Amino acid sequence: MKTLYLTIGLAVLILITACSKTKLKNEYAPLIGKWKWVYSIGGESGNTLLTPTSTGRNYTVEFCKRGNYKICASNTLRNTNGRVKIENNQITFMPNVTSSKKNSFFYNFQRFHIDTNDTLMLVDLGITEPFWKVFIKIK
Repeated sequence: MKTLYLTIGLAVLILITACSKTKLKNEYAPLIGKWKWVYSIGGESGNTLLTPTSTGRNYTVEFCKRGNYKICASNTLRNTNGRVKIENNQITFMPNVTSSKKNSFFYNFQRFHIDTNDTLMLVDLGITEPFWKVFIKIK
């Protein structure tokens, strides 16, 4: 009987920790909000400039307090949402299974830097010729 209670207690503990919500910690609080893509620079030459005008696309990314995100791309049905994991200034995007096709503008692993709380810079990790993506906070 003691073993049964111990097993049930252990199972409940595992379920509680497995289902816990990821909240953005205080040091990541400046990420919370909606960000609009302004330009990207990088690529093979290191100085290829992409803008909403040159690509014909506008992107926004929104981070919520509870670790959720939503990426919206104009002129496409490739909106993505899911959860983020943030550690050591690295964002891991974990799309929901129900999201539409993966948005190729964002790779799953990004290094980030926030400049003066209104400029967000993301860079792709694990890619030979990465792009720096620059966003401004819109709300």
